[in-house]
Amino acid sequence: MKTLSRTLSLGLLGAGEVAQLIHLPILRQLRDRYQVTALYDPSPSVLSQVGDAWGIPHRHHTADALVADPAIDAVMILSPDQFHGEHARAALRAGKHVFLEKPACLTVADLQSLIEVARQTDRVTMVGYMRCYAPAFTQGQALLKQMGETRYVRVRDLICEGPWFFAGWSEVVTPADDIPGDLIASSRARRL
Repeated sequence: MKTLSRTLSLGLLGAGEVAQLIHLPILRQLRDRYQVTALYDPSPSVLSQVGDAWGIPHRHHTADALVADPAIDAVMILSPDQFHGEHARAALRAGKHVFLEKPACLTVADLQSLIEVARQTDRVTMVGYMRCYAPAFTQGQALLKQMGETRYVRVRDLICEGPWFFAGWSEVVTPADDIPGDLIASSRARRL
């Protein structure tokens, strides 16, 4: 296995629930390999509070500004799904390595465009399907194979139950009604 000769400087695009409860705690444990040095979130209150709580020194007010930051080696795309392709392409074009939270994109065309850009660079691009190697998931796969044809599956995940589950031990910073209305409207329109 190749070892890193230095820590990688990371920028996080998005500081929501998954960033706060999953990625930032794990990255803190791996601080000998990764240093979170920059953050962007469209909510100024989330940007400030999460940046302060995790000691992130550089806070950018646009995704483009974070991606353009020459001090960042890699970008973690933790933004809403409808922005994944756009943000990942911008990061790759800026010469950054990319960790892209699932789903990679919402349409085949967006994914194909991302693949084309990724093939034109020597940067590492990874989609974060973090549960695919979890013991519960692999055991579930094995059980499904033993059961024969599957006609119906119902799955409950921690993210949907997150507010209830995490309230007992962690606080998630949420926007204080400070995301611009035009950004909310355009974001919703992109999901259709």
